Amino acid sequence: KLAIVILLVAYASADVSHILGKAGEAGAQILEQEHNVGPQGEYEFTYKTENGISGQEQGGLKPVSGSDVAAETVQGESSYTAPDGQVIQLSYSADENGFVAR
Repeated sequence: KLAIVILLVAYASADVSHILGKAGEAGAQILEQEHNVGPQGEYEFTYKTENGISGQEQGGLKPVSGSDVAAETVQGESSYTAPDGQVIQLSYSADENGFVAR
């Protein structure tokens, strides 16, 4: 059951159309988009739009020491160009200890 939930989360998170709509640029074309989901809950996705928005993420399950359950691990990054021309980049990771933006 956990694997099914992970697969659904991975699939939902790969859809970037809601991000584009909020940015006021719903008409921006997606130039590249790829997503892969493995049988053990691992996944990866990438996207790139014509207006400079891009991102990638990969994740999977890892054993938690002292427990018989697995924790999801995620690493990713995204970037976009702000209205003032500055490129904004965000790298992040998350695991059983929480979310960390860098």
